[in-house]
Amino acid sequence: MRYQFLHIGKTGGTLVRRVLRSLPEEHRARFHILGHVSFPRAIEARPEMPVFFCVRRPETLFVSAFNSRLRAGQPTYNRPWTWRERVAFSNFKTPNELAESLSAGKPELKASAEQAMGQINHVRQGLRWYLRNVEFLERHRNDIAFVMLQEQLEQDLHAFATWLDVPLELAQVPPTERFHESLPEDETVLSDAGLANIKRWYRPHREIYEWCVEFHDRMLHKG
Repeated sequence: MRYQFLHIGKTGGTLVRRVLRSLPEEHRARFHILGHVSFPRAIEARPEMPVFFCVRRPETLFVSAFNSRLRAGQPTYNRPWTWRERVAFSNFKTPNELAESLSAGKPELKASAEQAMGQINHVRQGLRWYLRNVEFLERHRNDIAFVMLQEQLEQDLHAFATWLDVPLELAQVPPTERFHESLPEDETVLSDAGLANIKRWYRPHREIYEWCVEFHDRMLHKG
């Protein structure tokens, strides 16, 4: 059986893609690697091919997405800002500044923050864009081969590979290319107010994340 990997932005998918692509052909051929497309689109296009993907806590996904786009994807990529992102980053210089402004007392600042949440790539999409909602996931749980958690990505990738009898030790991925992470100069801390705002904003995404964690835990226990 072949499996398709769905790359959800800012969840560690760059590492997974590089590992899969560096496998010998006989093993690499078992995987179809998708870009940033949605789960509904993936199973509609290839219903015979189960999907696997990584998820991440919405709060840390937000911080990672903000900082990555602030750097225009560098150093891993070089993807210039859209004009909408240029507007957003002219108003908000750190993820916490944006997060806190979602509950600003000044209506114009709050409105600007809400607009920025829809202007920044990956901040805008999140888990809901890719996976729709819990009800959709439950209806299509048989189309999901495995869910990996970004918080323990390498461990989960090895568990999935072991289940499929894929020798990851044959993957040739240089250590310097293994992670698409934050940089030392990135601002990564959210204040209590900022964190509370982000949790409210991403509440539907959090429900999806929790469903995926439960699915992940059941799969590992089953294995």
